[in-house]
Amino acid sequence: MPPTVTPPPRLNIPNSESIVNVHIINTTSRITNIPFSIFMIPPYKGLTYFECPAFSFLIEHASSGRKLLFDLGVRQDWENTPTVIVQRIKDGAHHHWDHTGDPSTFPTSTDLIVDPGFEDSFVLGYPENPEASISKSAYEGRHLREISFAESKLVLGRCNAVDFFGDGSFYLLDAPGHAVGHMCGLARTTASPEATFIFLGGDCAHHGGEFRPTQYLPLPKSLSPSPIPRTRPGLCPGALFAGIHRLHPSSSSSTEPFILASEDAAHDAKAARDSIRKMGDFDAHENILTMIAHDGTMINVVGTFPKNFGERLEE
Repeated sequence: MPPTVTPPPRLNIPNSESIVNVHIINTTSRITNIPFSIFMIPPYKGLTYFECPAFSFLIEHASSGRKLLFDLGVRQDWENTPTVIVQRIKDGAHHHWDHTGDPSTFPTSTDLIVDPGFEDSFVLGYPENPEASISKSAYEGRHLREISFAESKLVLGRCNAVDFFGDGSFYLLDAPGHAVGHMCGLARTTASPEATFIFLGGDCAHHGGEFRPTQYLPLPKSLSPSPIPRTRPGLCPGALFAGIHRLHPSSSSSTEPFILASEDAAHDAKAARDSIRKMGDFDAHENILTMIAHDGTMINVVGTFPKNFGERLEE
């Protein structure tokens, strides 16, 4: 018998007729041969390494034309990043350099939106501080806007939130753990009452197995098309995957994620895992598409820049 499906949790997202247009940018960088064990546990045969793209998102406020770039991706001339980052890249280590881009290329009239705790953690920048991971040129001469969730009384799902444009079209969500003050985004792409959203997960998770399955999205009785067509053409029994669950080798294996964020992958592993569970509340809703920054399975599914989101889905 398939597991009983629990109705998705209430998110309490206010109704709004305001929307944003979302362009998903494939920054064309591709990070390869990343040891699975650095980011996720427990080990699974066949997941020794993983490869991933790096997505960035251009958010256009439909009524005002204001634009926001959510996640800056990889800086092309990475050798000009702070010395500590250059060395980490050469050593194969990962320290968020794949999200910081080069803000100095934007005009000084462009605000730099940063997460809670950024100023305490990253200012003073490189080269004044030779050990800094952020260059001073990234924020020098521009308005550095640090988001404060403490000042906002808005809570969506279980996440403290900030209504960025003030009209319900785009929210920033507090999702700490992977990095200091890590944030996610929630973009409304169609108006209420038939609202649809894209959840921008950033580095909240690095693999779908960290937030699926759940009691809201359990493993189905069968999977079609089969994810392993060579050995299971056509339909594939969901129980085949439940049987290899290393975290929950029991009846709960159909409703619990297969993977946990590792201690090494997070600034605060406990908070990171909690943020992933909160992300799962949004992922449970059919009208919300969840996109993490490095999900290679989405490359041929969603339309990417210069197309608007959804154009590929409609073809």
